[in-house]
Amino acid sequence: MATMTGIPGRARQITASDITIWRDTPGCLHIGSAGNAKVETEQGDVVTFYGLSAGDVIPCKVIRLYSTGSTVSNCVLVYGL
Repeated sequence: MATMTGIPGRARQITASDITIWRDTPGCLHIGSAGNAKVETEQGDVVTFYGLSAGDVIPCKVIRLYSTGSTVSNCVLVYGL
């Protein structure tokens, strides 16, 4: 069976938190419900993405989705290249 490269192999439902960090599993963030997402990247950048729609994907390695400053919900962290 052929294997696919460059495609994440894992995913998990996440809840926004000002405390929780996913340093061991950084990944792209799939947005379930529209809104704004304040995130921290693997490199330590903190940025807010405004006007996201349901189904959007933040294409950088996210290690935290802040609850303060975020209005998105039903998010999935896609990781494991």
